[in-house]
Amino acid sequence: MTTEAIREVMRQAVPFQWTTADGSVCSVKHPDFVSVSEGEDGVVVVHTEAGLAILALPTLTAPSPR
Repeated sequence: MTTEAIREVMRQAVPFQWTTADGSVCSVKHPDFVSVSEGEDGVVVVHTEAGLAILALPTLTAPSPR
């Protein structure tokens, strides 16, 4: 995944979820709860009910609707 691909998903302003390479799922209620760092190996920070989830960009698969 690239930062631009993530920002494109965020522009849609609908709930979605990411699956990581190890099979973990991270749900995103709204794009406002996501912060993306710059660079190829950046991270995505998702604010969840349990706190923060920090995801490495190279481990993310394409997002899917929730």
